[in-house]
Amino acid sequence: MAFRSLLTLFVCLSLSRFLAAQTVNLNPGDSIPNNTVIPSGTTVNVLGGTIGLGVDLSNGVLNIESGSVAVGANGISTGFTNSNNQVNLSDGRVGGFFQLTNRTDLSITGGEIESFGLFDGSTATITGGTVSRFPDIFSGGVVDISGGDVFSIRVFAGGEVNLFGTGFAIDGAPIDLVAGEEFVITRRNVNLSGTLADGSPIETDLNTSFGGFSSSNPDGAASGARVTVTVVPVVDGDFDDDGIYDCTDINQLSVAVASGDGAAGFDLNGDGSVDASDVNAWLSEAGEVNLGSGREYLEGDANLNGVVDVADFNIWNENRFLPSEGWCDGDFNVDGFVDVADFNIWNENRFLSSDLAPVPEPDSGSSMLLFAGLMATVFRRNSE
Repeated sequence: MAFRSLLTLFVCLSLSRFLAAQTVNLNPGDSIPNNTVIPSGTTVNVLGGTIGLGVDLSNGVLNIESGSVAVGANGISTGFTNSNNQVNLSDGRVGGFFQLTNRTDLSITGGEIESFGLFDGSTATITGGTVSRFPDIFSGGVVDISGGDVFSIRVFAGGEVNLFGTGFAIDGAPIDLVAGEEFVITRRNVNLSGTLADGSPIETDLNTSFGGFSSSNPDGAASGARVTVTVVPVVDGDFDDDGIYDCTDINQLSVAVASGDGAAGFDLNGDGSVDASDVNAWLSEAGEVNLGSGREYLEGDANLNGVVDVADFNIWNENRFLPSEGWCDGDFNVDGFVDVADFNIWNENRFLSSDLAPVPEPDSGSSMLLFAGLMATVFRRNSE
């Protein structure tokens, strides 16, 4: 019902700005009105709806996970006034010009954002997704781009853009780069092109004179802007260099992710971090090698045989509620421990293969015994 919308909630919040930090979900049809004051430290999860202009938030988090954020008046989706916010776009779409000020940081791993502007010490990290118009980097703003589909860039005096990829060129001539070493581009009124770390192409003109969105030369880089390119070292998933992608390799990666101090040699997607996204990259890369073109290992496939079945459940069951030495122990979320969260991942893909064909399930009696045994195990464990 309409009365469940967040309109009423946020009107209340605007009258009580000192309420304790909380989490609020914005669903399709909900809205955050213009000039709403959200209590400091609030996390807003956007699954749809509209965010109005002049939203005031400090030390908060905005997660855009699906759905869309509609365009507000004057073509602006939202502008967080105040400071130290984190905005994460993983899916869905943000329309209009998304304004980020006062040390607000933006992470784009998926979804689509039409355009955004960085001001006042704000930063953006783009490893995936789509920027369909222009990121505007103003004085004090910094953007790092290692992946995704980025239409072009505009960087003003005092702004900074850093590109990470496998190769770059100026006016079609390759730049001689040393892997891992930053190269500052001082030339202007030239064309910069290249391939980002995730394989996506990027191209932009570094014109010192650039116009608005509809002009013939909308992209550019002011003479006082800083533009760098860095070739990332090529890393493959055969970490022990034995010519085989197997449990030894993914277990090493899993431990690196769980420990939080993984070396650059495990950064398969070249985004500067070693995390679950590198595990996904390994599953895709190893699947191509071991299973054939277009196939990747599914989450829950502990023995890496291309199917998620009872054999994988048995591996999880043998290691349940114990510290993990890696993926092949059943630690599918690579947090260093085998638990119910990992079972849930197995359960989501159970009886599927890497070509998405269904795997024959046990007969109904066997299935009932399997799950009854699991529940008994969990109950017994929790009772000890």
